[in-house]
Amino acid sequence: MADREVEAFSDIFQIVHFQRGDIIFREGETSNDLYVIDKGIIDVVIYSKVHLGESERIAKLKDGDIFGEFSMLDGAERSATLIAEEDTDLMVAAYIDFHRFLENREHVGFLVMRNLARTLTVRLRKMNHEVQSALL
Repeated sequence: MADREVEAFSDIFQIVHFQRGDIIFREGETSNDLYVIDKGIIDVVIYSKVHLGESERIAKLKDGDIFGEFSMLDGAERSATLIAEEDTDLMVAAYIDFHRFLENREHVGFLVMRNLARTLTVRLRKMNHEVQSALL
């Protein structure tokens, strides 16, 4: 992307600060915002549907990581609860602003969506590997 396109893209994001222990969003909530970690660490937690009250950390996100992309793409409920492990600054893009940007800049939109597809592919491959390892 050209510098002016990067600047325009960054304009759709708002910086939001979370303190250690703050819940960013809960599993089952509806929202389709996209998040990028500017600074901080976030725990990704899922809660057992069988053993109520039990939870498991399934991932740890760090600077530069993107999340919220599934709900942004399909509008489904959040699949996990995210908790700030330390003071964290997030760049948050509202669904409407994100899509408006992509529609108005098709070339940049293609690059962003391609990178998003790569991110999702890496996550899916990792998950497939973990399932295979658990079964063997």
